[in-house]
Order: sequence, then C-alpha cells, then structure tokens
Amino acid sequence: MTAPLPPNASARAARSGSPWIRRWNDAPASRLTLICLPHAGGSAGFYRPWAALTPPEVELVALQYPGREDRFDDPACADMGELVTAVADAVQPLLDRPYALFGHSMGSAVAWELAHELARRGAPGPRRLFASG
Repeated sequence: MTAPLPPNASARAARSGSPWIRRWNDAPASRLTLICLPHAGGSAGFYRPWAALTPPEVELVALQYPGREDRFDDPACADMGELVTAVADAVQPLLDRPYALFGHSMGSAVAWELAHELARRGAPGPRRLFASG
C-alpha cells in the first residue's frame, strides 16, 4: 500500500530552473539530498510516492530524462556518455550538501557513471550509491 502524498505535492514538484530536476517534498532543513535516477523507460514520477515517506532531513530529488512525461518532445540522449554529462550538469548545483545517489535498473548504471563523472569534475562524492535491480 502506498502512503498518501502530502498536501499540494504536485504544486511543489518544482523544476528548479532545470528540466532535469523534480522535487516533491519541502526540505528547507534537509541535511542530505537523495538523487534518484529512474529505470530505462521510466520517469521521475516513479519516485513521487517516496515524498510522503522521506524524513524532513532528506531532500528527495528525481531526474527526468528527455522523452519522458513533460519532456516527451525533448530529444533523447544518444548514449550513456551524453546522458551522464547532462545529468552531471543538472545535479552539480545540488551538491552544496551531502548527497546520495539511488538508481534503479538502468538508473543504477547512470548513478555509477555519474559518480565517476562528478569525481572527474572535482565535485564531492556521494555519501552512498544505492543500486537497485
């Protein structure tokens, strides 16, 4: 059974100025950002139910790949390298506090490659990388 979403959850699904980023919880006092990467064919909306389950000290962020949901008309990435570069550009402003990466299926591979790309850029590494199959 899925927990109910908080009031006005859809209104809080802020794009934060980036077509890649989705948020559903207000976490002004958060100490950690959980960055979630969807499976192949999946979208950020896959993680929306998690907002009701996430403690206030965790900011839940999900990535919206091009060609999914409201980005249906955006051209898809040609390969993993292009996808990871774009995702790294999108999440870099979120790395002002500790963060963890969670990827499901293909998202696990994206999370792994993202961690390496961010390291190449000199960004802080994730506290944890969760790979889900």
